[in-house]
Amino acid sequence: MKFCVKHSIHFYQRKLGIFVLLLMPLFTFSQNNWAVKSSVGYGFLSPHHKSMQYLIESHSFNANLGLNIKMRNTNNWLQEWRMPTVNLSYYFASPGNKNAIGYAHSLLISSDISIITFGKSKLYYSIGGGSG
Repeated sequence: MKFCVKHSIHFYQRKLGIFVLLLMPLFTFSQNNWAVKSSVGYGFLSPHHKSMQYLIESHSFNANLGLNIKMRNTNNWLQEWRMPTVNLSYYFASPGNKNAIGYAHSLLISSDISIITFGKSKLYYSIGGGSG
């Protein structure tokens, strides 16, 4: 049986991501007006053209860490925009070939604005931008 280092690293990356997500409730907390959010993704890229096949060497990995602030005030503009949530997040991705493609880093800011509220559920739209 042949041992492959590349596959064992991906195995441990997935396990670490799951472990961090399971422990997040123990070390993070949320108050009425702010929250910390995180997400981890793992998958693959599919070449959409044969000439791009060589770029894909392994699976892709991404992580997102963000801070959400719920705007609560009596300002007229906040009431007009139905008390939006402002989000600031950092995004990291590894597309699967660090030598040819590299890594992706981005800093994003967005705002979630409520359209309709159904009890505890909300339908909202998000607008934002960032650099990366």
